[in-house]
Amino acid sequence: MKLCALPIAFLLGLTGTLGSCGDSAGSEPTATKAGSVPGAPSDVPARVLEDVVGSTLARLGVEARVSELSAAELRADTGLLPDDASAPETEDRTSDEGSSSPEEAVEADEGLDPEFVEMREGLISWVSDSPDSLDTAKKDIAAVKDEIAAVMAAGFSVEGRDPTGLKALIDLSTQSPSPDVAAEIAAVAATHEEDWLRRYAAWALGTLSATPGTDRVVPLLLRRLKYERDPEALVWVSSTLAAFENYAGTQQLYDTTALPAGDPAGDAARGQLALVLQRAGESLRLGETPDTKAVLAAWNAGRLGRARSAASDGLLGEVWMLVADLSGEHFQLRGVDDARHALSLLGPWAAEELALALGDDDEYVRLHTAQVLERMGPRGQTAFDSVVASLRDPHDAVCGAAAEALVAITRGTDRASAARTALLDRITAKCPYEIKVACVRALGHMQPDQVPAEELRGLFESTPLSDLRLAAAPGLLRAGSESLVLPWLIDELEASVGDPAGAEAVLGDWLARADSEAARASLDAWRGHAAQNRVVHTAAEAKARRAARAKTLRETLLPAIR
Repeated sequence: MKLCALPIAFLLGLTGTLGSCGDSAGSEPTATKAGSVPGAPSDVPARVLEDVVGSTLARLGVEARVSELSAAELRADTGLLPDDASAPETEDRTSDEGSSSPEEAVEADEGLDPEFVEMREGLISWVSDSPDSLDTAKKDIAAVKDEIAAVMAAGFSVEGRDPTGLKALIDLSTQSPSPDVAAEIAAVAATHEEDWLRRYAAWALGTLSATPGTDRVVPLLLRRLKYERDPEALVWVSSTLAAFENYAGTQQLYDTTALPAGDPAGDAARGQLALVLQRAGESLRLGETPDTKAVLAAWNAGRLGRARSAASDGLLGEVWMLVADLSGEHFQLRGVDDARHALSLLGPWAAEELALALGDDDEYVRLHTAQVLERMGPRGQTAFDSVVASLRDPHDAVCGAAAEALVAITRGTDRASAARTALLDRITAKCPYEIKVACVRALGHMQPDQVPAEELRGLFESTPLSDLRLAAAPGLLRAGSESLVLPWLIDELEASVGDPAGAEAVLGDWLARADSEAARASLDAWRGHAAQNRVVHTAAEAKARRAARAKTLRETLLPAIR
């Protein structure tokens, strides 16, 4: 993709791995053809980079979003930001509530059959005034469902439609299901200010899941998991996602069952969770209904979800629009984060699309795509080959993100050993230093039986560089080399150079996980030195805190490990 000239380097603060998106020498390589990668062996070619996003969007017939919204415009959209301003008060309902004036319907329905438009508006008004007429009105729509589908979808764009009219339109539109109708109902579920109507729209979407092409709503529902504040609406979003064979909302559904009996959200969650577990059991062909833990394990391992071949072009278009949102042309951090959130919650089929995105010529697309795959974990394992290729990306930050992604997507799989080999192969004498640090750090995040303890120990003992030692420390601790690593980490807490804060983070994480009496006693003392009441320590206070913690660990922990 063509890069924007905007100053967007600050986006890289999101990576959590490296602080630069350039090569280790500080230059800006433009390797868009096969050739050598800076710091790599001469016989290893660079991956071919091209405008993958642009060509894919063109093939699917969709356009990338233009990032020109201001913060104020974003805040006006209740579907984008949490804690929006309170909705304006609505006027009292009148006898013709639910219908719209002919003038309001003209623009939305321009070019459509006027008889069907009149039929739609008449039925909406009838159902709004007389709810008992709904079944009869549904039959009228069902009788012409194919001919009236476009008219029903256009009805959601009519200005002035109140919640009662929208509910009637949703009810009637389900009798004329189409991808466009589903997209309009999803927009109501994601953005409407009325909690009850968002709940109803999310439920209605579940009834359309068997209609071809309606799966395009999945990414929007996944984003709603992040922002939905109403517990009952969250239940229906999660349940509807499962109807589309996406189980990303199962944990939220399970959590909501903790609400007491009689609570509408809790009661709905218990009923829907039972259906979701039953559906998952049928998909897994278990012969019995699994529990929540088993379903989550299967989902996270990539054993649940639709096949890539079942994804509609509409869904693929939505996915690639999200990938385009990751590009350097988008400077709004919330849009990037929303895209990463939704993409990372897709089923395992999406890893094939993300593998292609790793070859895009926009380094921000590649960087954020690698982060998405890391969040996916084993659901992203089919992108293995592309992630390995990204270890030799022209930009160090992408290499670092790929290293973390490689460990995440292979954790607990039969490819974990291959991932370890790929990372060790990347740590060569000619490997750029920042990439070496990133690969060492990633190796330390492998499961204990996969951590290459001997290699990490050799690096730790042979280097005087604190950042490389710090990168190796977590893996060595996981492999049981406490006597080698802990004394150095404790000394590092008080070092005048290096990374005392990084050493503090590694020690705190290890103490929280360690299962020895000395570690548990040290953890209590460690926490006693923390800032109280969410107060952030000044630099001087943080230095004093680390010194106090170092003193405590020397007295309570070191004697027990020597």
